[in-house]
Amino acid sequence: AKLGESFAGLALALAAYLLLNTINPRLVSQSIEVEGVNVGVEVYDRADDAAFMTNLQTYSTSGITGDINDETTRAYLSHQQGRGGFRSIVQAAQSGGQVSSTIQTNMSHNFNRASAQQTIGTRTLTPATFLQYWSLKIAAVKRTGGTGIPPAINSALQTVSQETGVSLATLQTICKIESYGCTNPNAKNPGGYAGLFQLSNKVFQKSSGVWEEYKKPVATNIFDPYHNAYAAARYVKYNLAP
Repeated sequence: AKLGESFAGLALALAAYLLLNTINPRLVSQSIEVEGVNVGVEVYDRADDAAFMTNLQTYSTSGITGDINDETTRAYLSHQQGRGGFRSIVQAAQSGGQVSSTIQTNMSHNFNRASAQQTIGTRTLTPATFLQYWSLKIAAVKRTGGTGIPPAINSALQTVSQETGVSLATLQTICKIESYGCTNPNAKNPGGYAGLFQLSNKVFQKSSGVWEEYKKPVATNIFDPYHNAYAAARYVKYNLAP
């Protein structure tokens, strides 16, 4: 009797397996796959960063024409969104398509709607309006050149420009946007990004980032103007490479 019950149980289990396998083979797969879940670093909301936005608002876009193909514009937005993120935004803007939910979130964290309304006349965030807003703001900052940057910091940027081939104007512009005018080498925001170029890093975040990937091997201080700028410049070169 027990042997018969065992066979009956085995037959029932086999029938259940066959039924589930027919409905969806993944239901009986030994591997587990998770789709549609974005696991990554926490995105710091700079659109609501009062100091960041106050600094950005000091640069007037009056008389400015934005150019998404400008090297400095491409360099900054790649610095902000990552190489793949920036290229996806451009492609979506040109085709009228959509970006991934992760990129959409990253855009929203860098798109202050009140500032956008004032700058481009709309609060609506799309890949096209994102690029329109930032191309104007970047051009406005670039127009100011090295004005307001402390001599010691500007000298570090000049040295890095000469050593890496990244234009001084590009370094000055990114620095001015990222660290509230390129005046405070010790700048660090609540997201853990640090230094003049607000680099991701293992010092204040959970994992290695741009700082560890692109710094000089001898560099130990993320807040050193020269070394922070050098890592940022190498990241720019990577982002702008074909």
